[in-house]
Amino acid sequence: MADSERKGELTPEQLLERERALFHVLIDAVPDGLFLKDTESRFILANRATAEIMGVHDPELLVGKTDFDFYPSEMAQEFWNDERAVLEGKPVTGKLEPKIVRGVQRWISLTKIPVQDSRGMLIGLVGVSRDVTDRRRDEEKLQEERNLLRTLIDMLPHSVYMKDASCRKTMANRVDVEIIGRSSEAEVLGKTDFDLFAPDVAAAFYRDDTSVIRNGTPVIDREEYYFDTLGKKRWLLTSKVPLRDAQGSVIGLVGVGREITPLKEREAKIREQAQLLDISSDAISVRDEHNCIRYWNKSAEKTYGWSPGEAIGKDEDALLHGRRPDEPKEALRVVMNKGVWVGDLHYITKDGRELTGETRWTLVREEGEGPYSILCVSTDVTERRAIQAQLLRAQRLESLGTLAGGIAHDLNNVLTPIVSGLDVLAPAIQDEKAKQILSTIVRSAQRGANVIRQVLGFARGLEGDLTDVHLKAVLLEVAGIIRETFPKSIDVAVEVPEGVWPIVGSANQLHQVVMNLCVNARDAMPDGGKLSISARNVEVDEAYARVHLGAKAMAYVLVEIEDTGTGMSPEVLDKIFDPFFTTKDPGKGTGLGLSTTLSIVKGHKGFIAVYSEPNKGSSFKVYLPASVRVRDTIAKGTLEEMPRGKGELILVVDDEEAVRETTRWALEQHGYRVITVGDGTEAVAAYVAHREEIRCIITDMMMPHMDGAAIIRTVRRIDPGIKIIATSGLPSNGYVSEARGLGAQGFLAKPYVTGLLLRTVREVLQSD
Repeated sequence: MADSERKGELTPEQLLERERALFHVLIDAVPDGLFLKDTESRFILANRATAEIMGVHDPELLVGKTDFDFYPSEMAQEFWNDERAVLEGKPVTGKLEPKIVRGVQRWISLTKIPVQDSRGMLIGLVGVSRDVTDRRRDEEKLQEERNLLRTLIDMLPHSVYMKDASCRKTMANRVDVEIIGRSSEAEVLGKTDFDLFAPDVAAAFYRDDTSVIRNGTPVIDREEYYFDTLGKKRWLLTSKVPLRDAQGSVIGLVGVGREITPLKEREAKIREQAQLLDISSDAISVRDEHNCIRYWNKSAEKTYGWSPGEAIGKDEDALLHGRRPDEPKEALRVVMNKGVWVGDLHYITKDGRELTGETRWTLVREEGEGPYSILCVSTDVTERRAIQAQLLRAQRLESLGTLAGGIAHDLNNVLTPIVSGLDVLAPAIQDEKAKQILSTIVRSAQRGANVIRQVLGFARGLEGDLTDVHLKAVLLEVAGIIRETFPKSIDVAVEVPEGVWPIVGSANQLHQVVMNLCVNARDAMPDGGKLSISARNVEVDEAYARVHLGAKAMAYVLVEIEDTGTGMSPEVLDKIFDPFFTTKDPGKGTGLGLSTTLSIVKGHKGFIAVYSEPNKGSSFKVYLPASVRVRDTIAKGTLEEMPRGKGELILVVDDEEAVRETTRWALEQHGYRVITVGDGTEAVAAYVAHREEIRCIITDMMMPHMDGAAIIRTVRRIDPGIKIIATSGLPSNGYVSEARGLGAQGFLAKPYVTGLLLRTVREVLQSD
């Protein structure tokens, strides 16, 4: 036995065999296929992974074989050609080659390099193969998904693009390419907006891009514009978000833009139409099917007082028609049936005034029986309707006067032979009973003749020679008569200061006017009371003249006949000047006294204002124009300048809309701000809401529900120092003393002209 064997040492052959075994173990452990081929492409060595790729179970089965032994000839020929190139010094690195393994196509990544021996002689090639079929399939699937995603992105009607950190385009879908004005994506990739758009447009895009990339904050719904290839301005609504890598660092951005050019054009058209609507002097609004206001033009703001921000979204019926809720309901019923409604509606303004609007509602449907809107167009006709009412009344009186004159003429023809015949028969009748009957007939005929004279006086108006009349003498004469003839329970007071202007007219007819009014006052005080007769100079201004038919802005002499009698309801007041209307018992009045009075006053170019309240008395104010000489003197500037305000806020409270409006107009024209309300509860609410601003309250003493006295007491509890001016059409009936007792600093007798109003307000504001 050899020494090496005895010592357990391995022979060189054994060592070589062990190294070969170890080498095979090592290469079999490698997951990639490793193989060695000779210059004829025969396998010299292959590991287990190569055998699996080749579809055999033992690597030894490959030795001495070529690819032609395992693959179809065309595929094997392609492998052969590649290996010929490798042996010629052209290595193959990472080449994907399809192979059929057990009837299934696999993708193999191959790397092949030539191998030389120690002498530099080419002995074959070594290869590394890796089965990448699963990865290849994943890549193909991912590519399919990418292609599908890209197809979807290209199908979107929006612009979609990506940019890198330098704001260069890295992706652009079909719409984005069209927006840029190019024919393919390749023409825009790698370019910035400065390469694709006008400088000013590109600069705007760049500002947003850099903000997104530098700050990492999205830009959402930014309106951007550009000019297309025809030079037309187009608009996009764009959102941009940062694009981040796996570590969260911003590497670019993704942008999505939606074209809104049609929307912008519609908005521009709507703005243009809205501007046209704002130019309109009519108040225009749009209400939806829930009565919610959706549009409100400037004239609506000016007319009603609410701004668009305050009105839009509100219930129009509650906002504008709260006092008369049935009116819009009827209008809605008609417009839903006929598509249009035209008529008058009453509106409540922000400051509590009630307006009359000549209104047209038009139904606007979107589709079929779907949602609808109503276009409301209204013209403020408050003043016009008041004047129309007075004009209709005047026309009615004129017609009645014409009719009455004709009837009186015919009745005179009937009564003349009766009266004449009675005079002839009287001496011939001796029987006492017959004489009594005849006397009754004579008295009745004379009474009828007197009625006819009154009718003719009403029909004819002013007659006879016109001269300068000093009303002081007329009033004192009437006062003397009534003191002698009226019951002693009636206290008669006369106040006619020196300097009352003369008027031009008929003293006899003016005597009749005053006497008629005094007789009516007497009849209204069956249990006694106070009758006041006065006269004073007044200057009627434009504001007052606007709401009194027949009044003009000029100098008048005001004759006031006031009583503390039973007063009249509004329904009676509306008819007192109608011929033959009377509230007296049958046989105690003809109903021609006041109609004749009005006819005479109108004949003198004057007008009458009446104030009355049940159980509070009545006041008749007769305005007679001063003589031309007096008016000319005033026109030359003898009147003092009107005092002006400095922006002070005044609260005006009166249940008569005409009074509120004329007072507001007069104050606003002379530097004041004004809030007007129509009753006491609104007055208190308005004062609480604007307490810090209101400097003075002007309140009527006679109002329904909550009168002026209650208003004064309530606001005095809130602020004892508030300035208050009381007003009344019946100043002699205790209202002055009541107002003074409650702390009112001033009092205005209705009707008051602008000069007196402004002087009173200034004096009260300056008082301590």
